[in-house]
Amino acid sequence: MISLGLACAAAVLLPVIWSVSRSDPLPPPRPPTLPDTELDWRCERGHVFLAAGQVGRRLCSMCDQLASPMTYYACPVQTHGPFRVEVEFTPDDDLGTRVARLRLIGRQWFSVEEGVRCPQCDRLLIYEPSKSLRMRLVQPQDTGD
Repeated sequence: MISLGLACAAAVLLPVIWSVSRSDPLPPPRPPTLPDTELDWRCERGHVFLAAGQVGRRLCSMCDQLASPMTYYACPVQTHGPFRVEVEFTPDDDLGTRVARLRLIGRQWFSVEEGVRCPQCDRLLIYEPSKSLRMRLVQPQDTGD
């Protein structure tokens, strides 16, 4: 009888104690946005430099020519490529930003849906994250405060 009373008391008290003792859960971390990420950029003169991501092109840090973010794509034919591909971002309500257009360096822009084709065999190129240039999160600056 006593054990049944203890079990009932525990069944009533444990959820109350648990809810009082737990702290509010932390909100999930915010996923990085394009400005939080440093990308390799390539200007029209061929300079490559590291800078924060943004929608639209930016001026080269070395010659003030227009520059675009750059990455690598590969052809399914192993002997073709990899190829440098410029990327254009656009605002997106759901994700903040998304890749909108791609082009081989100095060539015509194509939508992401169309993709970029190999200049040697006209096959659709494949994104190569292992060969891509630097892309890392921007570290907050230490202001010394």
